[in-house]
This record gives sequence, C-alpha cells and structure tokens, in this order.
Amino acid sequence: MSLIEGSGFGNLFQSIQIITDPLFSIIVLIKFHWTFLPLVLLMTILTIFLPQLIRKKLATSNLSTTKENEKVLNIINDSLRGFSTLAIFGMAQQLEKRITSATMKLIGAKVHQAKFSTFAECIAQFSNIMAQMAITAWTGFLVFQRAVSVGVFSSAANLSFNVFNSLAAAAPILAEMRSLDPVFEKYHLDDTDDVENETATVETQLISPVTITAEKLQTSYQPGKTIFAKPLTFSIPAGEKVAIYGDSGSGKSTLLKLLSGQLRDYQGRLQLNQSDMRKLSYAAIRDKVIYIDQSPYLFNDTIQYNLELGQKFSENELMAALDKADLLCFIDQLPQKLKTPVGEGGTNLSGGQRQRLALARGLLRQKELFLLDESTSSLDKASAIKVENDFLSQPKITVVFVSHQLHSENKDKFDQMIRV
Repeated sequence: MSLIEGSGFGNLFQSIQIITDPLFSIIVLIKFHWTFLPLVLLMTILTIFLPQLIRKKLATSNLSTTKENEKVLNIINDSLRGFSTLAIFGMAQQLEKRITSATMKLIGAKVHQAKFSTFAECIAQFSNIMAQMAITAWTGFLVFQRAVSVGVFSSAANLSFNVFNSLAAAAPILAEMRSLDPVFEKYHLDDTDDVENETATVETQLISPVTITAEKLQTSYQPGKTIFAKPLTFSIPAGEKVAIYGDSGSGKSTLLKLLSGQLRDYQGRLQLNQSDMRKLSYAAIRDKVIYIDQSPYLFNDTIQYNLELGQKFSENELMAALDKADLLCFIDQLPQKLKTPVGEGGTNLSGGQRQRLALARGLLRQKELFLLDESTSSLDKASAIKVENDFLSQPKITVVFVSHQLHSENKDKFDQMIRV
C-alpha cells in the first residue's frame, strides 16, 4: 500500500502538473515556426518512450519488494508470537536473527528497485539532452534560412529546456506508475540473554540429574490471597513421572510456572538440586527444564527449523529425537521430509503431531525435566493418551504433568500424584 501511495497516487498528481507546465512553451515554439511542432512531437515520443523499455524490469522489482515486505511483516509477527518458545530453549537471539535476515532481503530488493528507477531517470535525462540539442540545431538551421529571427535562437533554447526538462521528469514517473500493474494484480488476488530480566545469577549451572524439592510452598498474586488451598510439600526424584491434579483454578499451572522459574515470588522453600529457585538464573533453569503449554508454538517454517530453532544438530541427532517422540515414521512419509513446511502456527500438523514435535525439541537438547501444562487437553481421548504415553515412556527424563482430567488408561504409569 505504501508503494502504491508513493509511486502511484503521488506520481499521478505530480505528472499532471509536469505535463501542463510545458504546454505554454510548446504553443510559443509553434508560434515561432510551424516546423517546431513535428520535431517537438518526435522528441516527446522518444523522451517518453525510451524509459518504458525497462518498465517490465521495474515492475518485477516492485513486485519483489512488496513480497519481501510481506515476508518481513510475517516473520516479525511469527517471531514475536513464538518468542516465549525461543526463550524457553535459550534461543532468544533467533528473534533478532530471523528479523534481520528477512530485513536484509528486503533491503536487497529495494536496492534492486532503486537501480532500475535510477536507470529510467538516466535514460530520460539523456533523451532530454538529445531533444534540446535537436531543437537548438533546428533553430539554427531556420535562422540561416531566414525563416526566423536571430533572437528566436535564444528563446527557443529556453523554451525547449522547459518542455523537455518537464518531460524527462514525467517519463520515469510514468514508468513507475505503469510498473505498479503487477502490484495491483497481486493486491486484488489476494542473541543474547540481555533480553531477560534475570533477578538472580548465583548458580550458573545445574548438575545432572535434576531433582525437585518443595516445602510449605505457597504463592499469591494479591496480598493476603493465596493460590494453593494449603502449602505444598513434595519431592520429585530424577526420572519420576508425576501427575499434578486438582480443581479448576486450584493453581496447577501456577505450580508449573514456579517450577520453570517463570514465577519467583513465593513463600516456603523450592529447590532444584538443593539450590533455591530464587538464586538460579533463568539460563541455568532452562538448560535442564522445558515448559510445554497446551499449544506449543510452531514457527511458519520447516519441521527442521522448528526442531533446531536456529541451532545446528546432526541428522542422526534429529532422527533419534523424532524416533523417541514417535514422529519418525510420519516424517519419513512426507515428500520433503524435514524440509516440509508446518504452516502458520503448525496448521499442516495435527494437534498430536505438534505436541510430539515439542517433545522432540526437548529430547533433541537432552532436557531432563519436562513440565507439561494441560498439553493434551485439546486432543481427543485416543490421541491424548498416545501423546501422554510418548512422554511417560521416556526413561531418562522427569515428567511433571498437569491435567484437569487424568486418564485411567495410563494412571499406573505415574510414580506419584500431587493434588493441588
């Protein structure tokens, strides 16, 4: 729309002014001698026509610029919506990298567009000089033929300057306006941890395996109004599978946010590996912990990018993670394999496949503690049980699973159940 406004409507009114200004100069030239009329018409055609030779290339560059502009906006929206996912995996710098990469492509397209626009102006100015020289030469010929007086020589030069300077300015503008045709058709067809506000950095690394200990844990969003019905005390050894259950609004999701370090304001004691959560940096926590909510965010990119999130992994590592997440057979059947686009928000994948892809992300980075917040509530029962079993069957990871409705089919796979 900006391109249409600038190169379309703005140029339209400017070209009207430019064309009407030299009209009086042409009338005066014809008054001097009628032979100026065919000469002016001929040079006018050349001045207007020559810049049109690159109109198609200018049109292509305009269309390319609008497409790159769209991509930049889409990637900005996509990256901002998925920023929490990037932050969880320690890849917050990907926000800058993705946007910068798309912006550089847009800059390249705009430079390409500017080159053709400038070339059109150069052609117009060349035609302008040739036209003025032609008028001057013809005026000199008429003076020698005594068809006009010597004084007309100077006047004709000034008048031709007015005429062809205006036409030279109008020619590239006309080329720009006509180059918007594809844009109208398209319109109608329709890296750093500095971004974190970390409150503590006493511990820089958690040693494996990761254990959780809570004693008289309580929190509140408002003074005097606690979240949990009673303070929580529990211990979760490494590798255990734990179910968190309770009534709606009892604080199940809040507990997971405390365990993931997203919330730091609590009373009582909460430790990872005997280290107070308040003293652990978010970077140290996310190195071992992954939080997966009800709808894990997928970027409008390939399966591989959504697994790697800008990091580099070997094909064997990718395949191993997908195999553990029960996605390998599905991906092997896709024509583009890992290069398959997932669509905006992962629309090309089912709900269960999106959840398994989130599981594969964590397994790929060898996360030890998986916090699942109502991660299967949007799936049908069969799919939910299958995805839950995919998590519960991983022997080397600790799983804390929040659900408002536990399934009897896999209840026995949990080592303990904590009521909130």
